[in-house]
Amino acid sequence: MNYNCYDGHIICFITTDHPSQKLPSFGPYLEQRKKIIAVSKIRARDQNGTCSPLQRKPFIPQKPIPAIKDVIGKALQYLGTFGELSGVEQVVALINEEMCINCGKCYMTCNDSGYQAIQFDPETHLPTVTDTCTGCTLCLSVCPIIDCIRMVSRTTPYEPKRGLPLAVKPEVTNQHLVKGFNRGMQPAMGTQNVLWEDGAESKEGSSCPSQSRNQSEGLESQGVLKGVHSHKKKIYTSPTFRRPNTLQLRRQPKYPRKSAPRRNKIDHYAIIKVPLTTELAIKKIEDNNTFVFIVVIKANKHQIKQAVKKLYDIDVAKVNTLIRPDREKKAYVWLPPDYDALYVANKTRII
Repeated sequence: MNYNCYDGHIICFITTDHPSQKLPSFGPYLEQRKKIIAVSKIRARDQNGTCSPLQRKPFIPQKPIPAIKDVIGKALQYLGTFGELSGVEQVVALINEEMCINCGKCYMTCNDSGYQAIQFDPETHLPTVTDTCTGCTLCLSVCPIIDCIRMVSRTTPYEPKRGLPLAVKPEVTNQHLVKGFNRGMQPAMGTQNVLWEDGAESKEGSSCPSQSRNQSEGLESQGVLKGVHSHKKKIYTSPTFRRPNTLQLRRQPKYPRKSAPRRNKIDHYAIIKVPLTTELAIKKIEDNNTFVFIVVIKANKHQIKQAVKKLYDIDVAKVNTLIRPDREKKAYVWLPPDYDALYVANKTRII
């Protein structure tokens, strides 16, 4: 048995007499392990003086700790104006093509920010950083691969292009401007003189002369084509839109889907099961001029009335029905005053 001391807690290595074998922790070996651990704890308690507890060393600062008053205003001497910033000291993003996994996060983040300084190769899907990078480090913050994007010093001075009109940018041609205005675009704020395709020069706030001519001609042609057939567009003030009723023709099958119609299983003979001849039923016949029948549970009052009229050849004034607890339907058939229920019962052999 070997034991060691660590921070006051005993770590016991439970072994047998043979150093290559270890005691398992189940069955009879578990009791043997408990005994060995108890003995080792007693011995460790007796030899507690030999194991010295760990001592924590106090923190000793190497430099004096600054106070708050010493830190306030420390960086004011390094602050300057925007014009004093150097364009050479700016950093740009550098993408390692071997580590790139083509996730596109840097491309989407840069485009969403408005700088659009990262482009994607349509064939290899590798991002490339253009000269318009401002060093905002947005792509560095969203890249999931460590050290895939690094910020390096800029080799060429940075030329800001913020707030410049479209006519000043070299990549925007006059042809693009004309196409944009033909689609209904308005001139950008701050544009002064724009040279159009037809040679006319427009000033600030004015539109293209060819555009105004095209608009006037288009309006005249629209008036000629529309004529009196114009109509107002209906304004819907409710979120519910009901579809119009369209023509729905009846089906005209080539052959019947059923060779023979289904037989009516609830006929006059099946509706009335049996007339009741109990004492209460006979009393109803004598006193109230009413017959009592047991009928099919699916039959309604109209069917019961027609069945009684056909089977017994009598008229019926009213029919009342009820369903008994044994799921049998009872029908009370009241005859008109010109019929004697007792005479009809004797004639039809009900009683």
